[in-house]
Amino acid sequence: MKRLPTPTASPTPPAVRPSRRPAARRAAHCPPSTDGGTDHVATLTIAANGGTYDGTTAYGATITDANSIQGDAKVQYQKKTDGSYGTATETAPKDAGDYKASITVSGATASVEYTIAKADSTANAPTGLTATYGQTLANVSLEGKNPEGNTPGTWAWADAATTSVGSVGAHTFKANFTPTDTTNYNSKSNVDVTVTVGKADPTAPTGLTATYGQTLANVTLPDGWTWADSTQSVGNVVDPAATFKANFTGNDNYNAATNVDVTVTVGKANAVAATVKDGEAVEAIAVLSAFEAVAVPSDTFTFKKVWEGGAEKSIDFTLYKADGSVYHHGFDKKTVSRREWRYNAWFSAPAACYVIEEPVEGYITRYENVGVYADITDRCCDGGTIVNKKIPKTGDSAPLALWAGMIALGAAGLGAARALGRRGKAGNTILNLKSYHLWVSFPSWRCFIPVNVALLRLPPFSLARAKNPSQI
Repeated sequence: MKRLPTPTASPTPPAVRPSRRPAARRAAHCPPSTDGGTDHVATLTIAANGGTYDGTTAYGATITDANSIQGDAKVQYQKKTDGSYGTATETAPKDAGDYKASITVSGATASVEYTIAKADSTANAPTGLTATYGQTLANVSLEGKNPEGNTPGTWAWADAATTSVGSVGAHTFKANFTPTDTTNYNSKSNVDVTVTVGKADPTAPTGLTATYGQTLANVTLPDGWTWADSTQSVGNVVDPAATFKANFTGNDNYNAATNVDVTVTVGKANAVAATVKDGEAVEAIAVLSAFEAVAVPSDTFTFKKVWEGGAEKSIDFTLYKADGSVYHHGFDKKTVSRREWRYNAWFSAPAACYVIEEPVEGYITRYENVGVYADITDRCCDGGTIVNKKIPKTGDSAPLALWAGMIALGAAGLGAARALGRRGKAGNTILNLKSYHLWVSFPSWRCFIPVNVALLRLPPFSLARAKNPSQI
């Protein structure tokens, strides 16, 4: 430390002189001198102005040492983190932050606190962003969209990701920029970003239904849509539902499209039975669902033949397709027993078919179906059964000779009654002529026989007529 002579006319200076400069500064003072003369103080001042981060400039402290007392002492720099200053270094800082510069001379320390401010980011809005009508901002990615020349960083939508991009055209939305180097650069918020919205391809209509027997002309499409072939049948009740081709004309927000697959769910129909009079249908009556409404194509067809109360050697039946046309195809017959036969057929391609049996004389025919065909009773469907039940013989089918005998008996009774009637008038005898039905029963047949019976009423008894067949 350099000693300075002390003027006799001047008072002793204070230990520390406050700085009046705009920049912060602190002074370090030399201890009093003991080498000749009166005590004196030498002052060294440290100051720092800080600045704004620019990536290259180091913001160090300035030392004012009028008395050349610094010697080998170095300025030490510390950065403030979470309220505390860190490890000291002799390198002046470049990065933004809060700092303290200090110097120690002969045990005395002077220090100054200062700030290097963050730089504003260069954040020009991304360009060339596109979307499709019907989308939201979630569909418009900003990843990797930071324009060249910008501060390195990333973009994110300030508006909600669920925000619609709107109709076809250019629309502006808000986005935020975050620099990669958040230590030295400020973020930027609510920057206007333009998104250009284009037309979308149409989405096929949904929820369309039809009834078996209808055509696509019966199925209404939304505005702008038309069936490629409106005369096409909707087909059978199937799962999954069938698809048909439709065209879209396009509009302000959607492109035109052709041959778009559209699903139509077909439900069961009510078949219609017509009442015919004089060759013209005069009334339509709804009946249960028809075979065609539930038909399921299969590459096989099986059915059983069951006899009840009798049995025959063969049957005649016809195989039909769902459209009513005859399907000429052979069957394999297996005899399970005298009264149960089984038939099987194999097709080259799946087909919906049914069988109709020719009437068998002396039998009543009924059809018993299962599964989706359980309600069908007018034909034998795949997996079903044809049942032939023997019809019991009645008087209507008795031999003609028996009928002739019964008629003769009736005529004889009538003649006898007339003769007795005439005698009754002469002898004051009362005679009632009545007609009765005689109930006749045999093991294989039964019938009513009209019988004329002459009832002769003679006191004190009378022959009364039977009141019902069981009394005869």
